[in-house]
Amino acid sequence: MKKRILCVFLVVILALSMVSCNKKENVKTQSNLEKGVVSYPIETEETLTYWCELPAQISTEVTNLGDTLFAKNLNEATGIDIKYMHPAQGQGNEVLRLMIASGELPDIIQANWLAQGPSNCIEQNIILNLNDYIKDYAPNLSEFLKENSDVKKMIKTDEGDYYVFPFIRNDDVLLVSTGLMLRSDWLKEAGLDVPETIEEWDTVLAAFKEKCDTPFAMNNYGLFASGFGTFNGSYVDNGEMIFGPIEDGFKDLLVKLNEWYKKGYIDKNFAIADSKIIKSNILNGISGITYGAGGSGMGVYLTEKTNDTFDIAAAPFPVEKKGGKAKFSTKELKYSIGGAAITSACKNPELAARFLDYGYSDEGHMFYNFGKEGESYNLENGYPKYAQSITDTSDGKSMSQKLTMNCMAGVYGPFVQDKRYIEQYYSTPQQQDAIKKWSDNTFEKHRVPQIIMTMEELNEHSSIMSEINTYVAESFNNFIIGAEPIDNFDKYVKTVKSMGIDRALEIQQIAYERYLDR
Repeated sequence: MKKRILCVFLVVILALSMVSCNKKENVKTQSNLEKGVVSYPIETEETLTYWCELPAQISTEVTNLGDTLFAKNLNEATGIDIKYMHPAQGQGNEVLRLMIASGELPDIIQANWLAQGPSNCIEQNIILNLNDYIKDYAPNLSEFLKENSDVKKMIKTDEGDYYVFPFIRNDDVLLVSTGLMLRSDWLKEAGLDVPETIEEWDTVLAAFKEKCDTPFAMNNYGLFASGFGTFNGSYVDNGEMIFGPIEDGFKDLLVKLNEWYKKGYIDKNFAIADSKIIKSNILNGISGITYGAGGSGMGVYLTEKTNDTFDIAAAPFPVEKKGGKAKFSTKELKYSIGGAAITSACKNPELAARFLDYGYSDEGHMFYNFGKEGESYNLENGYPKYAQSITDTSDGKSMSQKLTMNCMAGVYGPFVQDKRYIEQYYSTPQQQDAIKKWSDNTFEKHRVPQIIMTMEELNEHSSIMSEINTYVAESFNNFIIGAEPIDNFDKYVKTVKSMGIDRALEIQQIAYERYLDR
C-alpha cells in the first residue's frame, strides 16, 4: 500500500512539475484584469492547473476530466484553458496531504478543506486568503453571498477569511438524498400507512414478518434514534454540544432494536450485509424495508423489480409524536462537501478567481447544472429539460454517467446546485415523494455547523473520537444482538466518558462558539 501511494504521489509531482514549472518560486504575473463585473469569454493565453478527484461516475469512460464535453465547453465559455490532474481513485486524501507537504502545488485545488484545517492552510501559505480576490474579481459570488448570509458565514474561517469558492446546495430537497424505504405494495395489502412513529413501525414490522424472512435489509439502525429524541453522533441542542450515544434516549433505542432482533425482524448477519445482499433481499422479497439513496437505491429497485406488483415508498425519519417532525435525519448543510481554493503557487490568482466565479453567474449556473444548451438540455417554457441523450439509459449507461460527461450537477464544484436537476434525476413519483419526506424535518437546527478547529484542537479531537467511535459502533451492534446486556448501558456510558468524550465535546463547543462569533 505504501509503495502504491508513493508511486501515485511521484506521478502527481511529475505532472505538476511539467505543467507548472518553478511553482516554488511563486513568481506572480502582472495581471491586466479589470476589477468588477466582466463578460465571458475572457481573452487570455494563460493556462491554469486544476487538481480534483475524477468523478467516479465517469472513471470508466475517461481518465481525465479534460476529455469530457463539460471541460471542453467550459474552456470555450470562460476563454480560460484548464489542465486537470487527478489522484488515483480512492487515493484523494492521501495524495492531497502528500502534495501539500511537498509544496508542489497546482493553481487550484478542489477538496473538502474543512478536513485540512483552512485557517492553518492560509497561515502556512498553502492556500490564499480570498477576501480581496472575491471582492474585486468574483462579483457573481459576492452578490450571492450578500443575499445568503448563512453561506457567507460557512465559508469563512474564524478569523474572517474566505478560503474557498464553495459548492452550495441551496434548496431543502437537495440537502438529503438518503433515507428509509419499504415495500408500499405490502403496506397496501396489510391496510397500513407509511409509518411515522416507533409504535407504527412495530405494527408494520409485525405485518411484514408474515410475508418475508426478515423485514429489515439494512445495517444503519442508528437512523431510528430520531424516534427517541436523540442522534447517533454529536449534535447541538440549545447552543450546547451533545453526544447522542450516551443519552437515555439512546438506551431506549437499543432496547427497541434488541426487541426487534429477538423477534426476527433484523437479519442476524446485518453487521456484515453488503449492498449486493441488501439489494437481492429487497428485489427477491426476502426483506421489505431498507435504507439507501433515492437514485442508486430506490431508482434501481424500481427499474429492476421482478414483478409488476412490486412497489416501494419512502418513509420519513421516525418522529417522537404522531404529526410532529423528526429532529434528526441525514440532512446536510448547504455547504458541507467542499469547493475550490486558490493555492499560493498560483501565478495569476486574479485569473483563477475570474474562472471560478463563472459558476456563480447566470450563464455559469445553467452550464454547471445542465451543460450546454442544445446539447445536453433544451429550454421548454423556461424550464431546462435534459435531452433524451441524457435521460435515455437503454444503451446501458446510467443517467448519472451521461450527466457527468456534460455537467457537474450530480457531483460538485464551484457553483450553486439547482433543484431542477434533482427534479429530473429523481424522475419517478416515488423518488419525488422520497426527497420531500426525507427533507421534512428540523435537523438544520441541531446539526453541527461548519466549525473550524485549530490544528491542535483537530488533532486532539480526532485522537479522542477515533477510539470512541470505534467503541460505540462495536457496542451498538453488541447491544442489538444481546451479546452485551442492556443492563450494562451505564457501564458503557462510563467507558465512553473515561475515553474523553467530555473533552471532545468541550473542543467542539469552543469551536462552535467561535463559529457563532464570525
